[in-house]
This record gives sequence, structure tokens and C-alpha cells, in this order.
Amino acid sequence: MSTFTNCCTSPNIVYAYATAVNTITNDPRFISTTDSRLQSDSPCINAGVNRDWMENALDVYGNRRIDNFRRTVDIGAYEYLSKGTLVGFQ
Repeated sequence: MSTFTNCCTSPNIVYAYATAVNTITNDPRFISTTDSRLQSDSPCINAGVNRDWMENALDVYGNRRIDNFRRTVDIGAYEYLSKGTLVGFQ
């Protein structure tokens, strides 16, 4: 049996085949089927689990995984940035 940790899966197929820890089974609310960035109402925003190595880590676009405002990592490859978010400040 596999274990899924800190995942966002839809539909809810994980529990039949695996153990899930901190896993969301609602629609992740991606921008589109070809764009995995999160929409503003995604359940994946601030739903991850911070790890020490993430403090200075970057997402796929080069944005900080743990920003100075929300302080909680998102589930997924991209951190959600709301409109008007300042990037590059520490």
C-alpha cells in the first residue's frame, strides 16, 4: 500500500488504494487543465506542512515557498500569489 502525504487529489481515489496523511480530496481549483497554478479559492492554499528546508526554498516560478505574510506553504508546485502581492522582499 502506498502513502500520500500533503497531496490534493480529485476525485477521491486515494483512500481505496493508499493511506493518506494531510491530503485534500476536493477539487484543487487549478487555473486550467494545462496550468497547475491555484485559483484564489483553492483548498490547497496554506494547506501544506512547513518543513525546515522550505524556509528559503522557491517554487517552480522562483517565488518563496514560505512567504513573509501567510507563513504556511501551499500544496502543489506553485505558491498562490494574490493580486498585489509584493515578491522579492525578505
